[in-house]
Amino acid sequence: MTFNSLKIEPIKIIHLSQVIDIWLYQYKESIASGLLIPPSWLTNVSSLRDFIRTHINEKKGVIARSGDAIVGFFLFDSFMFHDEKTAFSPIIGHTSFPFYKELVYKKIYQYLSAKWIEEGILNHLITFFSHDHLLKDLLYEFGFGLYGVDAFRSTDSISLSDGNLTILEADMNHINDLIRLEKEACHFFKQAPLFLVSSPNNLDYYKNIFENNTKTIFLAKVNNEVVGFITIGKNDEEDITLLADQNTGMITGTFIQPEHRGFGIGNCLLQRCVEWSQKRDLDRIHVDFESANLLANRFWLKHFTPVLYSVKRKVNQDIIQI
Repeated sequence: MTFNSLKIEPIKIIHLSQVIDIWLYQYKESIASGLLIPPSWLTNVSSLRDFIRTHINEKKGVIARSGDAIVGFFLFDSFMFHDEKTAFSPIIGHTSFPFYKELVYKKIYQYLSAKWIEEGILNHLITFFSHDHLLKDLLYEFGFGLYGVDAFRSTDSISLSDGNLTILEADMNHINDLIRLEKEACHFFKQAPLFLVSSPNNLDYYKNIFENNTKTIFLAKVNNEVVGFITIGKNDEEDITLLADQNTGMITGTFIQPEHRGFGIGNCLLQRCVEWSQKRDLDRIHVDFESANLLANRFWLKHFTPVLYSVKRKVNQDIIQI
Protein backbone atom coordinates (compact mmCIF):
# COMPACT_ATOMS: atom_id res chain seq x y z
CA MET A 1 0.00 0.00 0.00
CA THR A 2 1.22 3.50 -0.84
CA PHE A 3 0.30 6.93 0.48
CA ASN A 4 -1.65 7.74 -2.68
CA SER A 5 -3.51 4.42 -2.77
CA LEU A 6 -4.91 4.97 0.73
CA LYS A 7 -8.36 6.58 0.55
CA ILE A 8 -9.90 8.87 3.19
CA GLU A 9 -13.71 8.98 3.25
CA PRO A 10 -16.40 10.31 5.59
CA ILE A 11 -17.46 7.68 8.11
CA LYS A 12 -20.97 6.26 7.63
CA ILE A 13 -23.29 4.03 9.61
CA ILE A 14 -22.45 1.05 7.39
CA HIS A 15 -18.88 1.26 8.74
CA LEU A 16 -19.93 0.99 12.40
CA SER A 17 -19.23 -2.68 13.08
CA GLN A 18 -15.87 -2.67 11.28
CA VAL A 19 -14.73 0.45 13.14
CA ILE A 20 -15.68 -1.12 16.49
CA ASP A 21 -13.71 -4.25 15.59
CA ILE A 22 -10.60 -2.20 14.78
CA TRP A 23 -10.79 -0.34 18.09
CA LEU A 24 -11.33 -3.57 20.06
CA TYR A 25 -8.31 -5.11 18.35
CA GLN A 26 -6.22 -2.17 19.57
CA TYR A 27 -7.65 -2.46 23.08
CA LYS A 28 -6.86 -6.17 23.32
CA GLU A 29 -3.29 -5.44 22.23
CA SER A 30 -3.03 -2.70 24.86
CA ILE A 31 -4.17 -5.04 27.64
CA ALA A 32 -1.72 -7.67 26.42
CA SER A 33 1.07 -5.08 26.64
CA GLY A 34 0.48 -4.82 30.39
CA LEU A 35 -1.40 -1.53 30.63
CA LEU A 36 -3.54 -1.29 33.77
CA ILE A 37 -6.82 -0.69 31.97
CA PRO A 38 -10.27 -2.20 32.64
CA PRO A 39 -10.93 -5.36 30.58
CA SER A 40 -14.66 -4.62 30.83
CA TRP A 41 -14.52 -2.39 27.75
CA LEU A 42 -13.92 -5.47 25.60
CA THR A 43 -17.44 -6.74 26.33
CA ASN A 44 -19.26 -3.53 27.24
CA VAL A 45 -19.21 -1.84 23.83
CA SER A 46 -22.42 0.18 24.18
CA SER A 47 -20.59 3.41 25.12
CA LEU A 48 -18.15 2.95 22.26
CA ARG A 49 -20.99 2.29 19.84
CA ASP A 50 -22.93 5.35 21.02
CA PHE A 51 -19.83 7.54 20.69
CA ILE A 52 -19.21 6.41 17.13
CA ARG A 53 -22.88 6.74 16.14
CA THR A 54 -23.00 10.29 17.46
CA HIS A 55 -19.96 11.32 15.45
CA ILE A 56 -21.31 9.66 12.34
CA ASN A 57 -24.54 11.63 12.70
CA GLU A 58 -22.61 14.86 13.31
CA LYS A 59 -20.31 14.14 10.32
CA LYS A 60 -17.21 14.45 12.49
CA GLY A 61 -15.05 11.59 11.38
CA VAL A 62 -13.39 9.69 8.57
CA ILE A 63 -12.23 6.20 7.71
CA ALA A 64 -9.06 5.11 5.94
CA ARG A 65 -9.62 2.51 3.25
CA SER A 66 -7.16 0.24 1.48
CA GLY A 67 -9.08 -1.31 -1.36
CA ASP A 68 -12.30 -2.65 0.17
CA ALA A 69 -10.86 -2.92 3.69
CA ILE A 70 -11.21 -0.28 6.40
CA VAL A 71 -7.79 -0.06 8.05
CA GLY A 72 -8.27 2.94 10.36
CA PHE A 73 -10.61 5.69 11.49
CA PHE A 74 -10.54 9.09 13.21
CA LEU A 75 -13.40 10.84 15.02
CA PHE A 76 -13.21 14.24 16.69
CA ASP A 77 -15.11 16.90 18.62
CA SER A 78 -14.76 20.64 18.13
CA PHE A 79 -15.26 23.15 20.96
CA MET A 80 -13.78 26.18 22.70
CA PHE A 81 -10.82 25.27 24.93
CA HIS A 82 -9.30 28.14 26.93
CA ASP A 83 -11.06 30.56 24.56
CA GLU A 84 -9.61 28.95 21.41
CA LYS A 85 -11.30 26.82 18.77
CA THR A 86 -10.11 23.25 19.31
CA ALA A 87 -10.45 19.86 17.64
CA PHE A 88 -10.01 16.88 19.95
CA SER A 89 -9.97 13.12 19.45
CA PRO A 90 -10.09 11.03 22.67
CA ILE A 91 -8.68 7.53 23.04
CA ILE A 92 -11.86 5.95 21.62
CA GLY A 93 -11.86 8.33 18.65
CA HIS A 94 -9.13 6.84 16.50
CA THR A 95 -6.93 3.87 15.69
CA SER A 96 -5.46 1.82 12.87
CA PHE A 97 -4.16 -1.67 12.34
CA PRO A 98 -0.43 -1.63 13.19
CA PHE A 99 0.79 -2.49 9.69
CA TYR A 100 -0.99 0.55 8.22
CA LYS A 101 -0.62 2.97 11.14
CA GLU A 102 2.05 5.34 9.87
CA LEU A 103 0.40 5.89 6.48
CA VAL A 104 -3.10 6.06 7.97
CA TYR A 105 -2.30 8.79 10.49
CA LYS A 106 -0.25 10.81 8.03
CA LYS A 107 -3.04 10.72 5.46
CA ILE A 108 -5.87 11.34 7.92
CA TYR A 109 -4.16 14.22 9.70
CA GLN A 110 -3.28 15.88 6.40
CA TYR A 111 -6.92 15.56 5.34
CA LEU A 112 -8.60 16.67 8.58
CA SER A 113 -6.16 19.40 9.60
CA ALA A 114 -6.82 21.17 6.28
CA LYS A 115 -10.55 21.19 7.07
CA TRP A 116 -9.95 22.35 10.65
CA ILE A 117 -7.88 25.30 9.48
CA GLU A 118 -10.62 26.28 7.03
CA GLU A 119 -12.90 26.55 10.09
CA GLY A 120 -10.33 28.55 12.05
CA ILE A 121 -9.51 25.64 14.39
CA LEU A 122 -5.85 26.07 15.30
CA ASN A 123 -5.70 23.90 18.45
CA HIS A 124 -5.43 20.17 17.73
CA LEU A 125 -5.56 17.65 20.60
CA ILE A 126 -5.19 13.87 20.44
CA THR A 127 -5.11 11.25 23.21
CA PHE A 128 -3.33 7.93 22.62
CA PHE A 129 -1.98 4.94 24.55
CA SER A 130 1.31 5.53 26.37
CA HIS A 131 2.88 2.38 24.94
CA ASP A 132 2.22 3.41 21.33
CA HIS A 133 5.72 4.68 20.55
CA LEU A 134 5.15 4.70 16.78
CA LEU A 135 2.22 7.09 17.08
CA LYS A 136 4.02 9.16 19.70
CA ASP A 137 6.99 9.69 17.35
CA LEU A 138 4.69 10.38 14.43
CA LEU A 139 2.70 13.06 16.27
CA TYR A 140 5.96 14.62 17.45
CA GLU A 141 6.97 14.92 13.79
CA PHE A 142 3.66 16.66 13.11
CA GLY A 143 4.51 19.29 15.74
CA PHE A 144 2.51 17.96 18.69
CA GLY A 145 3.83 18.19 22.24
CA LEU A 146 2.80 16.47 25.45
CA TYR A 147 0.00 18.29 27.28
CA GLY A 148 -1.67 15.89 29.72
CA VAL A 149 -1.29 12.45 31.27
CA ASP A 150 -3.91 9.97 32.47
CA ALA A 151 -2.42 7.40 34.83
CA PHE A 152 -3.69 4.41 36.79
CA ARG A 153 -2.51 2.42 39.78
CA SER A 154 -3.74 -0.60 41.67
CA THR A 155 -5.27 -0.25 45.13
CA ASP A 156 -2.18 -1.77 46.80
CA SER A 157 -1.04 0.17 49.88
CA ILE A 158 1.96 2.48 49.76
CA SER A 159 4.70 2.91 52.38
CA LEU A 160 4.50 5.92 54.69
CA SER A 161 6.90 7.81 56.93
CA ASP A 162 5.97 8.98 60.40
CA GLY A 163 5.42 12.65 61.11
CA ASN A 164 3.41 15.24 63.01
CA LEU A 165 0.49 14.82 60.66
CA THR A 166 -3.23 14.13 60.89
CA ILE A 167 -5.38 12.97 57.95
CA LEU A 168 -9.13 13.44 58.37
CA GLU A 169 -12.23 13.31 56.22
CA ALA A 170 -13.66 16.74 55.41
CA ASP A 171 -17.20 17.95 56.06
CA MET A 172 -19.08 21.25 55.86
CA ASN A 173 -17.15 22.57 58.84
CA HIS A 174 -14.02 22.65 56.68
CA ILE A 175 -15.47 24.76 53.84
CA ASN A 176 -13.39 27.84 54.65
CA ASP A 177 -10.19 25.79 54.71
CA LEU A 178 -11.03 24.17 51.39
CA ILE A 179 -11.88 27.44 49.67
CA ARG A 180 -8.65 28.96 50.99
CA LEU A 181 -6.57 26.09 49.63
CA GLU A 182 -8.45 26.15 46.31
CA LYS A 183 -7.54 29.81 45.83
CA GLU A 184 -3.90 29.03 46.60
CA ALA A 185 -4.01 26.17 44.09
CA CYS A 186 -5.41 28.42 41.36
CA HIS A 187 -2.59 30.90 41.99
CA PHE A 188 -0.06 28.06 41.77
CA PHE A 189 -1.49 26.83 38.45
CA LYS A 190 -0.96 30.23 36.84
CA GLN A 191 2.78 30.16 37.51
CA ALA A 192 5.54 29.02 35.14
CA PRO A 193 5.84 26.64 33.46
CA LEU A 194 2.21 25.50 33.78
CA PHE A 195 0.39 28.77 32.95
CA LEU A 196 -3.05 27.26 33.58
CA VAL A 197 -6.03 29.49 34.37
CA SER A 198 -8.64 27.84 36.59
CA SER A 199 -11.38 28.90 38.97
CA PRO A 200 -11.91 27.76 42.57
CA ASN A 201 -14.78 25.35 43.22
CA ASN A 202 -17.86 26.95 44.76
CA LEU A 203 -19.97 26.06 47.78
CA ASP A 204 -22.39 23.92 45.74
CA TYR A 205 -19.49 21.77 44.56
CA TYR A 206 -18.53 20.91 48.14
CA LYS A 207 -22.14 20.38 49.22
CA ASN A 208 -22.53 17.86 46.41
CA ILE A 209 -19.47 15.93 47.59
CA PHE A 210 -20.50 15.90 51.25
CA GLU A 211 -24.02 14.75 50.35
CA ASN A 212 -22.74 12.03 48.02
CA ASN A 213 -21.52 8.80 49.61
CA THR A 214 -19.49 7.93 46.50
CA LYS A 215 -17.12 10.92 46.90
CA THR A 216 -15.01 12.38 49.67
CA ILE A 217 -12.22 14.83 50.48
CA PHE A 218 -9.32 14.04 52.80
CA LEU A 219 -7.50 16.85 54.58
CA ALA A 220 -3.94 17.01 55.86
CA LYS A 221 -3.48 18.83 59.17
CA VAL A 222 -0.12 19.91 60.58
CA ASN A 223 -0.05 21.48 64.04
CA ASN A 224 -3.83 21.92 63.84
CA GLU A 225 -3.64 23.78 60.51
CA VAL A 226 -5.15 22.37 57.29
CA VAL A 227 -2.31 22.42 54.75
CA GLY A 228 -3.51 20.14 51.95
CA PHE A 229 -6.34 18.09 50.51
CA ILE A 230 -7.17 15.33 48.03
CA THR A 231 -10.54 14.55 46.44
CA ILE A 232 -11.57 11.07 45.32
CA GLY A 233 -14.79 9.49 44.14
CA LYS A 234 -16.15 6.21 42.80
CA ASN A 235 -17.04 6.48 39.15
CA ASP A 236 -20.83 7.01 39.18
CA GLU A 237 -21.08 6.73 35.41
CA GLU A 238 -18.64 4.78 33.28
CA ASP A 239 -16.46 7.04 31.17
CA ILE A 240 -14.90 5.23 28.26
CA THR A 241 -13.14 8.40 27.06
CA LEU A 242 -10.97 8.02 30.18
CA LEU A 243 -11.18 4.20 30.16
CA ALA A 244 -12.67 4.44 33.67
CA ASP A 245 -15.34 1.91 34.55
CA GLN A 246 -17.43 1.64 37.73
CA ASN A 247 -14.64 -0.21 39.49
CA THR A 248 -12.36 2.82 39.19
CA GLY A 249 -11.67 5.45 41.82
CA MET A 250 -11.16 8.94 40.39
CA ILE A 251 -8.82 11.47 42.01
CA THR A 252 -10.11 14.83 40.83
CA GLY A 253 -8.13 17.36 42.81
CA THR A 254 -5.23 17.77 45.21
CA PHE A 255 -3.05 20.52 46.61
CA ILE A 256 -0.45 20.90 49.35
CA GLN A 257 0.90 24.28 50.47
CA PRO A 258 4.46 24.91 49.20
CA GLU A 259 6.06 25.13 52.63
CA HIS A 260 4.69 21.69 53.56
CA ARG A 261 5.82 19.80 50.47
CA GLY A 262 8.53 17.18 50.62
CA PHE A 263 7.53 15.77 54.02
CA GLY A 264 5.42 12.82 52.88
CA ILE A 265 2.02 14.52 53.15
CA GLY A 266 1.10 13.58 49.59
CA ASN A 267 1.89 9.93 50.32
CA CYS A 268 -0.35 9.99 53.39
CA LEU A 269 -3.24 11.60 51.50
CA LEU A 270 -2.87 9.08 48.69
CA GLN A 271 -2.80 6.18 51.14
CA ARG A 272 -6.17 7.29 52.55
CA CYS A 273 -7.51 7.25 48.99
CA VAL A 274 -6.15 3.72 48.61
CA GLU A 275 -7.84 2.60 51.83
CA TRP A 276 -11.10 4.30 50.78
CA SER A 277 -10.94 2.46 47.44
CA GLN A 278 -10.15 -0.88 49.07
CA LYS A 279 -13.24 -0.61 51.29
CA ARG A 280 -15.36 -0.18 48.15
CA ASP A 281 -13.73 -3.10 46.34
CA LEU A 282 -12.43 -0.88 43.56
CA ASP A 283 -9.84 -2.36 41.19
CA ARG A 284 -7.83 0.71 40.32
CA ILE A 285 -7.40 4.46 40.83
CA HIS A 286 -7.18 7.07 38.07
CA VAL A 287 -5.57 10.50 38.07
CA ASP A 288 -4.87 13.00 35.32
CA PHE A 289 -2.47 15.94 35.32
CA GLU A 290 -0.83 18.43 33.00
CA SER A 291 2.67 17.39 31.95
CA ALA A 292 3.96 20.94 32.56
CA ASN A 293 2.91 20.73 36.21
CA LEU A 294 6.39 19.75 37.39
CA LEU A 295 5.44 18.95 40.99
CA ALA A 296 2.39 16.89 40.05
CA ASN A 297 4.33 15.13 37.31
CA ARG A 298 7.06 14.07 39.73
CA PHE A 299 4.66 12.95 42.47
CA TRP A 300 2.07 11.06 40.45
CA LEU A 301 4.63 9.18 38.39
CA LYS A 302 6.09 7.75 41.61
CA HIS A 303 2.82 6.00 42.35
CA PHE A 304 0.94 5.72 39.04
CA THR A 305 1.69 4.33 35.58
CA PRO A 306 0.88 6.50 32.54
CA VAL A 307 -1.78 4.90 30.36
CA LEU A 308 -2.88 7.79 28.14
CA TYR A 309 -0.94 10.71 26.74
CA SER A 310 -2.72 13.77 25.38
CA VAL A 311 -0.73 15.85 22.92
CA LYS A 312 -1.47 19.30 21.54
CA ARG A 313 -0.48 21.24 18.46
CA LYS A 314 -1.10 24.97 18.02
CA VAL A 315 -0.97 26.00 14.37
CA ASN A 316 0.46 29.47 13.72
CA GLN A 317 -2.22 32.17 13.84
CA ASP A 318 -1.15 33.84 10.61
CA ILE A 319 -2.30 30.87 8.48
CA ILE A 320 -5.94 31.99 8.75
CA GLN A 321 -5.02 35.49 7.53
CA ILE A 322 -3.79 34.22 4.15
